[in-house]
Amino acid sequence: MKNTIYLLAFVMLAIHSCSDKIEVCNQLPIVNASFEIGLPEQDSVLALWTHEADEFSTPDLFFSNDSINQWGVRNSAHSGDRYIGLVTRAEGTKEHVTQRLANPVQNVVSVSFELWTARSEVFKNFEGIVEELSDFTQPVKLLVSIINEDGDRCEIYKSDLLKNKDWRLLIADAEYCGAIHGVELTATYDGGESYNGHVLLDDVNFIICKQ
Repeated sequence: MKNTIYLLAFVMLAIHSCSDKIEVCNQLPIVNASFEIGLPEQDSVLALWTHEADEFSTPDLFFSNDSINQWGVRNSAHSGDRYIGLVTRAEGTKEHVTQRLANPVQNVVSVSFELWTARSEVFKNFEGIVEELSDFTQPVKLLVSIINEDGDRCEIYKSDLLKNKDWRLLIADAEYCGAIHGVELTATYDGGESYNGHVLLDDVNFIICKQ
């Protein structure tokens, strides 16, 4: 019932945003939304998700209750067996994952998304070229962007600090007028000073309304 009420509210928002005519609202075709496809190895590229970063800034893919990964992350996935971790670094690096749509969606007038976030009690990672593991347990914010037809990132949402250690649902909507060629999720800092931190993500879902 709550999801139905939320979707109706989202449709009403879309109607009063970019256009006075809405043809359809449906789910954006995100593939591997729960990160179940891919290899849980350092520097692995998540299947159907990409990233553009240096060798020290590759998103990590985790198994539920993994007792052997070197980062010390032992969380269960929210759904399935896998989830990802994005980190920020004191040196200024911000990890992200991007998915470009096989078939871009045209004439979008509003976007809604939901995803699950958490934090780990322990999160170790490499800082720069240093061989030793550093502490990355501080909370970060999550930046959600749409990729348009020119390849530009259009920021549609920036969360508050994500301090929760258990899985919690993050829901938001935004006005966006134009075509969607992809989506991007980025870990970012609280304020202007960079620091080591992380967020865990699972079950990504976008709903779009078109005219």
